[in-house]
Amino acid sequence: MSSTGPPDASFEPSGARAERTNAMTDSTISGRADRTDAATQATAGTIPGIDFVALQVPDLDVAAAFYRDVVELPPAPQSPPAACLFATEPIAFAVREPLGELPEPHLRGRGVALWLGVPDVQALRGRLLAAGAEIVAGPAPSPFGSTLVFRDPDGYLITAHERTHGTARR
Repeated sequence: MSSTGPPDASFEPSGARAERTNAMTDSTISGRADRTDAATQATAGTIPGIDFVALQVPDLDVAAAFYRDVVELPPAPQSPPAACLFATEPIAFAVREPLGELPEPHLRGRGVALWLGVPDVQALRGRLLAAGAEIVAGPAPSPFGSTLVFRDPDGYLITAHERTHGTARR
């Protein structure tokens, strides 16, 4: 069975296949998939999307201060033990103590792209430089607004993009 194609119809009861096909056709015809479709899919076992992102860090206080004071993410009113949760939407973000041994800083986050939407990339750049953070690239124009790539105190590469009209939450 291919992991990139549709599920094998032989594993799906014919009634469920017909319901899924009708739901897909209805949302395709209307040109949208509304929240009811997403809720139905979620209860049917489909994962609706990313819900939470956390970076594992060796010094929770340093990382929490960086994301709170330099990046200016708003802290959540409460955080679980061993973590600092931020009030980000639509996806929750946190820094937390490691669940195991961390790789060397230059290897942390390798293969993962984490983007933050910010109101002003130039202002963030100024705060990052004042805090001694490394600017890896940018600011530069992109289809998602002006982008800036920086390395956080724990070695993670983070891309910030300036949210302009039409670029938020594509």
